[in-house]
Amino acid sequence: LPFRYESNIFDMVNAWWLIEASTLVYADKDFAAQNFKQKAGFQEVEYYDGKATQCYLVSNDKYAVVAFRGSEAKLREGDSNIGHIFADWMANFNFVPEPWEQGGNVHRGFKGALDEVWNELEKHIAYLQKKNRKIWITGHSLGAALATLAADRYGNVQGLYTYGSPRVGDRDFKEDFNVNAYRFVNNSDIVAKVPPARMYLHVGVLKY
Repeated sequence: LPFRYESNIFDMVNAWWLIEASTLVYADKDFAAQNFKQKAGFQEVEYYDGKATQCYLVSNDKYAVVAFRGSEAKLREGDSNIGHIFADWMANFNFVPEPWEQGGNVHRGFKGALDEVWNELEKHIAYLQKKNRKIWITGHSLGAALATLAADRYGNVQGLYTYGSPRVGDRDFKEDFNVNAYRFVNNSDIVAKVPPARMYLHVGVLKY
């Protein structure tokens, strides 16, 4: 079934496409790029890499998907530097509130991780949007948190689907959040229960 890129309501077909994208970003870069192009039909595949952040921006002539990678639990293929794993978990645990430009406070580690790639990523998103591409954002776990912040920061996105997202921002952040968002939670996934609710709240429509 094709991706319904103009949808502005919840769509299970889109949820399926975007969890596939959120899973594929964990793979080796060559494997991911090959599948984004050959199986998903994206002509352009861009990869952004920071210490605690990896994401793909893939696009065709109708829409683009930004997919953020979650926390790494093992070394990347061909990489002996454990610093990437360490950086991911430092981002997860650095949950001190930090002011957010769109309003409220957010998890400092997540904000810092997004900032690693934001300048170049934002330029490319804006370029594609000028060419009338619909922008979709997704991610799993840590990637879901980064996707939430990216969608809120950029603002003009068609939809946000997250999977196993931790809490990202405080009550003021939630009240100012204005993105068409759906948040999947699988059973009793502990990641969806942190950081504590007294500090941060979830955003988006819950799909349990």
